[in-house]
Amino acid sequence: MFRSRFVRYALPLTVTVAALLGFVYWQAAESRRSELQQTEEKYVALLSEALADDFSAIITDLMVLESVAFRAATTSIAATTTASVTATEGTDATSATPPDAPIGISRHQLAESFRQFVEKKRVYDQIRFLDLSGMEVVRVNYQERDGSGVIVADDQLQQKQDRYYFQAALQLRPGQVFVSPFDLNVEDGQIEMPIKPTIRFAMPVVDAQGRKSGILVLNYLGREMLNRFARLDADSPGHAMLINSDGYWLYDAGSSREWAFMYPDRQQLSVPATNGQLWQTLATQDKNSISLPQGMFTFTSVQPFHFDHDLNVATLDSAQSTGLDRRWYVVSFLSNESLAAHLAALRNTMATVAMLLITAVLGVSAILSRYATEREESRRALRVSESRFRQMADSIAEVFWMSNVDRDQFIYVSPAFGKIWGVPLQSPADAYTQWQNAIHADDRDTVLHARRNAIAADGFSLQYRIVRPDGAQRWIWDQGFAVRDEAQRVTGFAGIAEDITDLKETQIQLLQNERLAAVGEAITGLAHESRNALQRSQSCLEMLTKRVADRPEAADLLQRTQLALRDLHYLYEHVRNYAAPLQLDFATCDLQAIWQQTCDDLSELIASRAARIETCSTTRDFQVVVDATAFRQVLRNIIENALAADLDASADRDHIKLEVTWRDVTLGNRDGVEIAVCDNGPGFRDGNCDRIFEPFFTTKTRGTGLGMAISRRIILAHGGNIYAEPGNCGGLRVVVQLPRTM
Repeated sequence: MFRSRFVRYALPLTVTVAALLGFVYWQAAESRRSELQQTEEKYVALLSEALADDFSAIITDLMVLESVAFRAATTSIAATTTASVTATEGTDATSATPPDAPIGISRHQLAESFRQFVEKKRVYDQIRFLDLSGMEVVRVNYQERDGSGVIVADDQLQQKQDRYYFQAALQLRPGQVFVSPFDLNVEDGQIEMPIKPTIRFAMPVVDAQGRKSGILVLNYLGREMLNRFARLDADSPGHAMLINSDGYWLYDAGSSREWAFMYPDRQQLSVPATNGQLWQTLATQDKNSISLPQGMFTFTSVQPFHFDHDLNVATLDSAQSTGLDRRWYVVSFLSNESLAAHLAALRNTMATVAMLLITAVLGVSAILSRYATEREESRRALRVSESRFRQMADSIAEVFWMSNVDRDQFIYVSPAFGKIWGVPLQSPADAYTQWQNAIHADDRDTVLHARRNAIAADGFSLQYRIVRPDGAQRWIWDQGFAVRDEAQRVTGFAGIAEDITDLKETQIQLLQNERLAAVGEAITGLAHESRNALQRSQSCLEMLTKRVADRPEAADLLQRTQLALRDLHYLYEHVRNYAAPLQLDFATCDLQAIWQQTCDDLSELIASRAARIETCSTTRDFQVVVDATAFRQVLRNIIENALAADLDASADRDHIKLEVTWRDVTLGNRDGVEIAVCDNGPGFRDGNCDRIFEPFFTTKTRGTGLGMAISRRIILAHGGNIYAEPGNCGGLRVVVQLPRTM
């Protein structure tokens, strides 16, 4: 007992403390994530600024080199270059340099300046000056192994007329700069190993008169920029990446995804191909921090080729453009594992606090449990009694219920309610609403009135019908009595509700059988006693007919009398057959074939009434286990009634039309078929269509009124259903539903 009570106290308190600590941890974790996000944003901004600084320094260097090349363009280099060009064209080379040209530097001095420049900067792979024909005039290579600059000999200078950067720069106006894509250097059609990330800057050089005299080309070693990027990345909580405008990684800490666009077998390794959600965000936003299933991505877009200098920048794709919109993306990725590692210290602190609080909770729970256990012992007997009562109430097939004194809410209702009422049992309050709504409309007022007067009558005993959600009706016998306290005041009501549908149906069936037996016995006796009298009367009438053959009026009266006697005999036989027990022979039959055979049997009647039959079917399976002869009798009665509906003088229709529909239905838990026949006759003005199934009820001037009553007996014996309702075609609609199997 103590252990159970201890668990009852300790568990919710522990859960509450755990929930509170969880909330505090969540708040702290969110704060830590926010701090990490801000840190990542700062590192991303720092990396972006580093890129901008690197490119700004390159442009500054390019401007310095351009000024040196400008000085060289005014002296022998330009003269020599121009001479080589004009000599080819057959003109005088000396005319290329005007007398008043400013003093510049020699080709050797230009090469030496380039050499000193690369050795000092250590970030440029090559510096070249090309003449207007594309021939290298000066080229200095940087040797990374010893940090020296090497001036290339004249016999090793190359023709670069066909290279894309020369062609692009040659088209630029003075002051414009061409910037190549950031890629790997390629020699003789192969990627140079070790890889050498390179960006080429090129711009035209003009002389003192503003004429182009050559092209300055600067090969920037991108590895230096990427190494600086990596050094800054080392201090970042996350993993930094540099992505170009096509979504390929330029930097990914040595991953195979770096420079994938340079390798045909790795070109599928791009952000759009591997992480479309991230790429969509990068392509539509300048900067942000988003959480994806892989972790947190913090990014900003940079345009490294937009400079503050008085320069215009041109791309390889559009050498005539005055600007460049080639974005790079600086991205920092913090994986879920990294986030968890940053939160580890916080988790350890929270775990320590949790252990202290839970220890306190367990101590308080022990004190409360001891106190509660002492109280529980005194009430144990009452609980045992109540438990036995509930076990009994839950196990009986009848519904045991208890309601408040106002009788407008159940306090308790046993599980049998859900089975009898056909609804899931939710709560006593819901059960009361379900009970009240299920009472048959014809019985509701009687039931509610009896419950309202239950105090005065000290209880009630009712039999009423309910309608279950599936449409089935059940008979309920409900008995209730008042529950009183020691002062005899009514404190509530209790009772038993029992399903007596089977008993009711048995009583109705017995009563009907008794009535049918009595009718059959009476008709049989009446037919036996009257048969001789009818035969004698018939014989006398036949003899009398011969004697008055020459008197037409008398002969007509005798003929009418004979017809009346035959009708009387037919009536005796029809009633006797109605009262007799049904003898059915079941077999699998095609209902549509039975319908067609019935129509063929009544073809003369249908033709005489000029009736039109229209059929509509939504089922393809007409195979049903029935007694074909009995079902044909049902269909015959329905068709004859529909065709005879306008024989009444009150009927008014220009033509007879029968609409026949077939469809699949479900009867209880069995599949079935439904046939509905709707006529355009007068129907029932009072709306009580089910009266056609009452014995001896008829609206025709002739007939026994037993045809539809017999039809109902046949359909019920098949386990089916038959009913009548107002038709949408103006007359009566008779519906027959049969299960496919018995």
